[in-house]
Amino acid sequence: MDQPKAVAHNTASIKRVRSDQYREVYANLCQGRIGTFDLTLSFYLTKEPPEYDGLVNEEQVSVTLAPSQFKMLSELCAGLTAAYEATFAPIAIPQGAQNNSLSAAHIIGLIKAAQAVQASAVSPASDSSTAQRPLGKRLQRAAKRKAT
Repeated sequence: MDQPKAVAHNTASIKRVRSDQYREVYANLCQGRIGTFDLTLSFYLTKEPPEYDGLVNEEQVSVTLAPSQFKMLSELCAGLTAAYEATFAPIAIPQGAQNNSLSAAHIIGLIKAAQAVQASAVSPASDSSTAQRPLGKRLQRAAKRKAT
């Protein structure tokens, strides 16, 4: 079977403009989600507001990308990280922060569990389409609880 070929664009002929909605944010926490057709990164700012006894993660922005764009972003981040560490110093990850990282095997398990929950929730008699629908937030949470 032939592999799909990536379409190359002459980036010199593409004009760059800044949207009226453009903004820069600072984030010290990032979480990811996998959808059926895309991947999303949500960026948070962890704060310690005086009116609340503890920490609050305030969501700043979410960015949703096609899988190919997400992979290119991953490669860009790896290159930037290597250049930063070579120029300045290795970047230490705080001990507690590593708990937010999930292995690929764990994420695949969560996806399979969510798919199983979805398959059991949709009976063939009530759904005439053969295409799978994206999981709703409740099903995603149920699959995550089931997998852990």
